[in-house]
Amino acid sequence: MSSLSYTTLDLEPRIAAARTPTCLWFHFEFQKARNEAREAGDHVQARAWHSLMCIAWYHLRSDDLREPLVSPGQMGTMRFPAPSDLTTEELDALFEAYPSVLDPDLRARMADVLWLVRNDHEAGRVAIDAYLDSAKRLHAPEHWVPCHERLERALHLARSLDKRGPTYQKAVAAIIEIQDRSTWPDYPHLPVKLSELMLTHRDADAAIEASRMVTLAGQAEAAGELRVARHARSMEAKWREKGGDRDAANLARLAIVEFHEREADLSQGNPFQAAHHLEAAIKACRQLPGQQARAQALIRKLGQVQQQLVGHMKHVEVRQDVSEVVERARGAVSGKPFLDAIVVLAQMVAPMSRKDLRRFVDESRQRHPMLYLIQSTVHDKRGHAVAKVPSLPWDEEGGDATLMRMHQHATQRQNAMATAIIEPARSQILADHPSTMRDFMPIAGSSRFVPSGREALYARGLCAGLEGDFTEAAHILIPQVENSIREVFAEAGVLTTKHLQDGTQRQADLNDLLGAPRADEILGEDLSFTLRGLLIRASGSNLRNRLAHGLIDDHEFLEDRYVYLWGLVLRLVVMTALPPQVLQEDQPEESNQPNDPEP
Repeated sequence: MSSLSYTTLDLEPRIAAARTPTCLWFHFEFQKARNEAREAGDHVQARAWHSLMCIAWYHLRSDDLREPLVSPGQMGTMRFPAPSDLTTEELDALFEAYPSVLDPDLRARMADVLWLVRNDHEAGRVAIDAYLDSAKRLHAPEHWVPCHERLERALHLARSLDKRGPTYQKAVAAIIEIQDRSTWPDYPHLPVKLSELMLTHRDADAAIEASRMVTLAGQAEAAGELRVARHARSMEAKWREKGGDRDAANLARLAIVEFHEREADLSQGNPFQAAHHLEAAIKACRQLPGQQARAQALIRKLGQVQQQLVGHMKHVEVRQDVSEVVERARGAVSGKPFLDAIVVLAQMVAPMSRKDLRRFVDESRQRHPMLYLIQSTVHDKRGHAVAKVPSLPWDEEGGDATLMRMHQHATQRQNAMATAIIEPARSQILADHPSTMRDFMPIAGSSRFVPSGREALYARGLCAGLEGDFTEAAHILIPQVENSIREVFAEAGVLTTKHLQDGTQRQADLNDLLGAPRADEILGEDLSFTLRGLLIRASGSNLRNRLAHGLIDDHEFLEDRYVYLWGLVLRLVVMTALPPQVLQEDQPEESNQPNDPEP
C-alpha cells in the first residue's frame, strides 16, 4: 500500500466550497471528496481524504487545557480516532503537509495535533499564528463563537509555549484588537467573553476593562437586553476586585441583583423563570454586606411567585398495561393462611437495585441526551424548589447528578411496584383475612429488626397499612424505622450518639445514619440506596424529612410512595423474623415487575 500523503490532495476547492471557513465544515467537504474517490476506485486518495476528514471533525474545546481536541468517538459504524490514536504514518503526513496549507483554520488544526501528540514546539507556534489568523477571519456577528474559541486556544497555547514572551504578547494584542472592534449592538456577547479571557493576563489594565464592561452594560440595558447587561456587570465586578476596589465591585454585584429582580418582574407570565431569577437574586444578595433586608424582601417575593407555580404544574400520566402483573400478585397470596400470605407479600417487595438504576440512567442518557444536558429543578406541591438536578453531559460520569436521577427513576419504580404488586396483594389479603393488630404481634415479636419494647408500635403500624390507613402507618412506622436502623448501626459498632460543642448529646438521626460511610456495608448497597431516596433525599420521595417537618397534606398519604414504604417496612420486619428454610424459598421472577417508563 502507498504511504499516506495529504500533499497530493486538492484541498483549496474543497475548502472554498465549505459553508463556513472552519474545520467543522471542511469535514463535510472532505467526506464528499472521499466518497468520490471511492466511486472512482482511487483507494489511495480515498484513504487520505478519510484520514483528514477525521482530523477535521475533532471538536475544539478551547477551555480544556488537558484535551482541547476531542474525537466524537464511534458514530454509527464509523470510528473517529482521537489525536493520541493517530498512527505514525498519519502524524508524518501532517508534519509533511501543514507548512504548505494555505487555510489558517486547517493549518492550525494540523499543527495543534502535532503539538499535542509529539510536543512539537515549532508546530505549536505555527498553530498559535494560524488560530489568530482564523479568529480574525471569523470576526463577524454570526461567527463570534468560533472566533472566541480560536482566540482562547491561541492564548492557552501561547502561555504554554512562551510564558509571557513575544508570542504570548501577540495573542493578547490580537484579543484586544478584536475587543476594540466588537462594538454594540453587533457583538453583545463577544466583548464579555474576551474580557473574561483577559482576566488571566497579569498586565491587563483593570480600570480600562471595567470601564469597557460598564459601557457595554449601559448599552445593553438601554436596549432591554438585561441578560447581557447582567453578564457585563458580573465581569465588571471581577475587574474591580482585581483592581483592589472592593466597594465598586460590590456596587456592580448589587446591580446584578437588580437585573435579576427586573427579569423576574418581566417573567410573570412564566413563574418558573421568575422563580429562577429571584433565587439567583437572593443568592447574589446574601453575598453582599448590609443587604439582609433586601434579601428578606426578595424571599417574600419568591414565596408569592412559588404559589403561582402550583397552578402551572402539569400532571403527567404514563399508561402501562399491568393487568397480568396485578393478577399474578393477587394469585400469589389468595387462599393462603394469613401468615403465609404476609410472607409471600413481603418477598414480593424488593429494594431498588442500584446497579440496574445506574445502567438505566446511562442507557437513557444515550437515547435521550438532550434531556440530560439541561439542569432541572425539583419543586414540591407548594412550588418550593427543593432540589437542583445538575446537567449530565454524555461524556461525563456525573457523580451527584447521576445519583439524583437514579433516585428519581427509583421513585417511578417504587410507585409502579406499589400499584401493580403491593396494593393488589394487600387488598386480597385483607379480603381473605380481616386482621387486627394482634395478628401482627407474633411477626413483630420475633423480628430482629424490631427492638424490644417496640413490638406493639410496629404491629399497629403494619396493621394500619394492611387496612389501607397509610396516614397512621406512615406516622408510626417512619420514626420506628429510624430507631431500628440506629439500633442496627449500634450493634455493628457505629457510634450513634453525637457529642455537641456545648457538652450535650443527641442521637444520630436518619440523615446521619444513611449518610455514614458504613451504611452500604451494614444495610447492603441496594437497601441503603433505597432508604436514602425514599426517606431523606430531596431528589427522591424524602418521606422522613417531609413528615418530620409537617409538610404532608391529608390527601398525600394516599399516594403510591406510602404504599411502597409500608411494603418495604413489612419486608424488613418479616424477612428478619423468618427461619432460614423459608428465607431460601424462590423469589418472584423479575417479570412480575412493571417496566420503567421512558423519561
